Amino acid sequence: LLLLVGDVAEVEEYIEKDPWKEWAFELNGMGSMYTQKSYNYINLTAGLNISKINDKFKLESYNRLDYSESKLSYYDYDSSLYELNIYQKGFFSNSLLVKSLGDHFGIGGMAIIKNDEPNNMDLRMQLGPAIEYNVFAYGDATQKQFRFLYSVLYENTSYIDTTIFNRMQDEAWRQNLRILARFNNTWGYVDGSITGSNYLHDFSRYSLGANVMANIRVYKSLSVNFMCGMSMYRDRINQAKGYASLDEILT
Repeated sequence: LLLLVGDVAEVEEYIEKDPWKEWAFELNGMGSMYTQKSYNYINLTAGLNISKINDKFKLESYNRLDYSESKLSYYDYDSSLYELNIYQKGFFSNSLLVKSLGDHFGIGGMAIIKNDEPNNMDLRMQLGPAIEYNVFAYGDATQKQFRFLYSVLYENTSYIDTTIFNRMQDEAWRQNLRILARFNNTWGYVDGSITGSNYLHDFSRYSLGANVMANIRVYKSLSVNFMCGMSMYRDRINQAKGYASLDEILT
């Protein structure tokens, strides 16, 4: 009997043991292509998400690489053939580290790094403290979350072209408030967020956004996805000066 109990205990210990030690990694990719006689477009996206959540601390890191290519052929008024090739790339990294102060409250920091050629950003870095409150206990984070995340970030941006404010570089402080909810179940998951942000030196420069996504499992591995969102921007200090070139208009 003692031998049998020992075997059962060993089996239970093996089942509960986590070889990944609470680390989670997700690789994802997406591509799209559009082609016709005079126009071709391709877009590629690759992402790596890393997280570790327990009752002591939480680490979340979302990273993405983007690449797009446009090729256009057209005849000018003098019947001359012109060909345009436009290449654009970018990357985005958003990392959050929070130390738990109890089951619901945490304090830590956030770091955001991005390169965005279509939006005139050679390099933007944001870094600063963050506080978080989760309505549900951190121990339930894999099943349900309802979080309020507030951060104050120092922002430094280098631009590709001169902005409408005649700047090639900017630095400022920005505050952000995010309300995030996620619910996982056997039928799938629902994920939603409401975000607001503004510059501390000028409250009229702000942005607002909201989105919701649902993945509903219909039958075994067959799922249906729903997504909707909206946003409003009043803080585009990165807007390039001048008019769009002919190449930019056509592609």
